Amino acid sequence: MQAQSNSKNLAEISGRRPADWLLAEADYLVRMSGRKLWLENDVRTAIAMLQAADSRLQDLADPSLLPVRQFIASDIQNLQQV
Repeated sequence: MQAQSNSKNLAEISGRRPADWLLAEADYLVRMSGRKLWLENDVRTAIAMLQAADSRLQDLADPSLLPVRQFIASDIQNLQQV
């Protein structure tokens, strides 16, 4: 039973494109930066996480992500002024 479940999970993972992983990682980094700010008031780490998320989105070279990257850049700029 567990082997079937593992096999199914591997099939799902192997079917994903690398872009899906980069998007998921960028999403995770943005969410974690918000938590760093909210829970720990750690501006420096939040900025680093947002920069890493932007880097992942830049690696995708997808023009449809430009608005998201602009929001991230704006957030970084605002945090740097704190």
